[in-house]
Amino acid sequence: MLERLKELMQEELLHKKHAKEPVQQEDSLQSIVARQPIFDKKGSIWGYELLYRRPQHLDAADFSSGAVATANVIINGFETVRPSLKKTQKVLINFTSDLIETQVITLLPAETCVVEILEDVQPTPEVLKAVVAIKKAGYTIAVDDYIGQDNLQPFLPLADIIKMDVLGLSPKEVAHQMLQIRGSKCKAELLAEKVEDEKSAAVCRELGFSLFQGYFFSKPEIMRGRKVSTSQAVRMHILALCVGDYVDIRAISDAVLHDPVITARLLRFVNSAHFGLRGPIRTVHHALTLVGPITFMQWLCVNVLATLENSLISHELAFLASQRAKFMECLGKDLVARKALPPGVSVSSLFLTGLFSLLESVMNMPLAEILDGVPLDPDVATALTGGESPYSPWLKLMNLYERGQWEESITLAKQLNLTERALSSAYTSALEWSAIFFHET
Repeated sequence: MLERLKELMQEELLHKKHAKEPVQQEDSLQSIVARQPIFDKKGSIWGYELLYRRPQHLDAADFSSGAVATANVIINGFETVRPSLKKTQKVLINFTSDLIETQVITLLPAETCVVEILEDVQPTPEVLKAVVAIKKAGYTIAVDDYIGQDNLQPFLPLADIIKMDVLGLSPKEVAHQMLQIRGSKCKAELLAEKVEDEKSAAVCRELGFSLFQGYFFSKPEIMRGRKVSTSQAVRMHILALCVGDYVDIRAISDAVLHDPVITARLLRFVNSAHFGLRGPIRTVHHALTLVGPITFMQWLCVNVLATLENSLISHELAFLASQRAKFMECLGKDLVARKALPPGVSVSSLFLTGLFSLLESVMNMPLAEILDGVPLDPDVATALTGGESPYSPWLKLMNLYERGQWEESITLAKQLNLTERALSSAYTSALEWSAIFFHET
């Protein structure tokens, strides 16, 4: 099966290579992917789940066609998230019965990839044989949503990780399900899935889970009346200078010079291999001249956000905020190129909407308090605080896409005159852009 799959994929790659015109995939075959972080007990990023949309409208009778198309999505999706990974981080990938049988996972590195067996997979002799082979090849095996189902029990002796969906469950219900798992004498690590707030995360830690997945990290306990530190005040002043109607480059440069941490990070970045410069850049003014004012201010805003708090989770929040900013900017530019950007929406404000969408979570303060004194576009501020404005549907699209709610996000994208191709391209560009900056700084 695997050899035939490899042959089919090689044939497809050769076809693309020798085509006279660039091969444009139909939207139904686009590699629509996203990543969702998984944390360990200390708050470090253990890895990510690769969320992907299986190709649509394929001939159900043509197994090889469907397998090749889905394998392409997985491989392309892995290559999309790979540059943003650190050496020890893992990638969980959902596998249905047909994909397990193909053993397509063996085309990807065993030290990084985790095979997640979905809850509806049946333990047929062919599937079990493939899982054993994959396990012997050095891959980590995860079982999704096990709560005692008969069909998943044969996979437990092979499992390294068991995922439990804790959304909407009381601590007592979670503890009961854990007893069922431990009663099966399974020694796998337990991963709590759909952990949506810090209270749920704390309960899961206490009950013995070692891995945590969900958006709890972006919904911390907000502390009203919290005082802003001197360094945070300086950095918020820099942000205020960057978002006003009139941007004073000299004033921004002077403000940056008064913050040695921001200055050092910016200079380290412009002197990195990414720019490939022959000589060193030693001043903020030289850096600004080199990259141009717009790019400079974008990197500066991301830099400020990344240094407002010093914690493992705030680092991931800053990465995600920068990724959101670039994602929304790329989508806006796509519409500008097609002269379809709606009135009342600007590309620069789309960037800031994405960037500031997690500011409350980064600083653990109400957004209204943080933005006090920041001359943000009122429509952007309204969207960020939950009101309706021209930027509200863009925030909704971003959240749907990140959660892998593909049909809802594609429907909303169409309402905004965006294609699936634009979504896929924007996400890939945004992830690469953020990975470059955070890797080099």
